[in-house]
Amino acid sequence: MTIVLSWIRQSRNATVDKGRWSGTESWIVKDTTDQVISANDVFAGIVSPYNIWGNESGVPIMRWVGTTMQPVDGSIATLWAVTLSYESPTGDSGVTASPKDIKQEDEVGFTSIETSVGSRIIDVWRLKNGSAGTALTFPTSGNAPGLTTDIAGDKYDSNGDPISHIIPQISITVRNVITGRPNYTAYKNLVGYRNDATEDFGGSFSTALGIGTTVFTGASASRIATNTYAVTWNFTWDEWYHLVQVPEMNPITNRPTYDSTQSAPNTYKADKVYWRQPFWQTGAFSGLGMVVT
Repeated sequence: MTIVLSWIRQSRNATVDKGRWSGTESWIVKDTTDQVISANDVFAGIVSPYNIWGNESGVPIMRWVGTTMQPVDGSIATLWAVTLSYESPTGDSGVTASPKDIKQEDEVGFTSIETSVGSRIIDVWRLKNGSAGTALTFPTSGNAPGLTTDIAGDKYDSNGDPISHIIPQISITVRNVITGRPNYTAYKNLVGYRNDATEDFGGSFSTALGIGTTVFTGASASRIATNTYAVTWNFTWDEWYHLVQVPEMNPITNRPTYDSTQSAPNTYKADKVYWRQPFWQTGAFSGLGMVVT
């Protein structure tokens, strides 16, 4: 005989914490003809309107996020005490979050994007000397397959010895919770590749990161539930496309080839400086299968 559930509300409550709403509703659930019903019967019956809390003036709609079910004492599973938990996607900002942003950290479809601003310190022979100086010439998208074009800029080395310079970097971490085993081969094959298209990581950056500026540094995955995995992908953005400066060397002295001028001690300068790209391969990050929006 078909089971038809009857929901009898016992209580409801709402909580506001830091602008974020949550709530619960308690019900007694039974079949309209008093048949024995299972927890699965009850769970399958959590559909509209029971999977939404709200519709009151000034109260945001809250989505159903969890359930507790227990047979009522003395019943033979004809009566179930059911408590439904709800959360609102709206927080302090008053802006409704995207569906993925309100998922729990162990829920399939969960997405998080974290960033950390840092730097790298490198040896340089050329820089731009103030606003009136000569700008460095960067190769298109940071691609520098050969050492044939001088990088321009102003000469900053001392008798061929470089100085240290700091380059801004951003570390980016994307985490997804997925169903099924991760694609480890795809991750392995893209390690050390730079992006071949602009990337804003789901709008995390107001301006998309330029082609060739971001390198995929690796991924990790862990099983968190049956057939459910948390996968983390790591990237590093670099203001100089991850490029390094390399001076032309004199094969006899093993020192940089000097220019022809010297006006004071230690004023000889490296004559020619080139870019070298340690991450010369580029690829499509879409091949990683990550979700960022």
